[in-house]
Amino acid sequence: MNTPHSSSDHQIVTARGHLFARCWPAAANVDGQRAAPIVLFHDSLGCIELWRGFPALLAAQTGRSVIVYDRLGFGQSDPRSGGLAADFVQAEAATGFLALQDHFGFERFVALGHSVGGGMAVHCAARHADACDGLITLSAQAFVEDKTLAGISEAQAQFRLPEPFARLQRYHGDKARWVQSLMGIASIRAHGAGKSLQREQEAQLVHWSDANRRLQIGATWVE
Repeated sequence: MNTPHSSSDHQIVTARGHLFARCWPAAANVDGQRAAPIVLFHDSLGCIELWRGFPALLAAQTGRSVIVYDRLGFGQSDPRSGGLAADFVQAEAATGFLALQDHFGFERFVALGHSVGGGMAVHCAARHADACDGLITLSAQAFVEDKTLAGISEAQAQFRLPEPFARLQRYHGDKARWVQSLMGIASIRAHGAGKSLQREQEAQLVHWSDANRRLQIGATWVE
């Protein structure tokens, strides 16, 4: 088994503020060429640090570069003011992702997203279908279920308590209150836009799959 290797940190200048990114470089070339990097999109409360050891293991096991970033308002990226627009999932493919692509200089890529990041990965794959070699989603929200809304309500109540909120502060610092506020926004928008979100993401997946064959990435999972 390949062992995890060192990463490098990056501050990316955008019109809306600095994005913090981290890259684990490819361990080796494949047939004289570097394989497309894997770009990770974090969940609603996530950030680079909450991926823990996963990016390093992913890079080691696949031989690909792995690029992870904190969206604006999260982790070590700059704060953002106000709430999120209704199309914030779709918009990430034209904002944060393009900033990564420009900074790291890659063209082809594999998109991997967790939770709401899974929806962002879908939009990136569809918007840049000719350049996307693979799409992987983990617990992505493609449609709204009652248990999803109940889970959001439970999380809202939990993170009002001092200890859970302190955990948010550990990873998001002064931005923790803003991150916490997104849970209420997510619940309202999910309830009102569930069916349209499902139709939209189904269309995006069809668009991407028409342009690409599925890429299978072998990996050894270590507990």
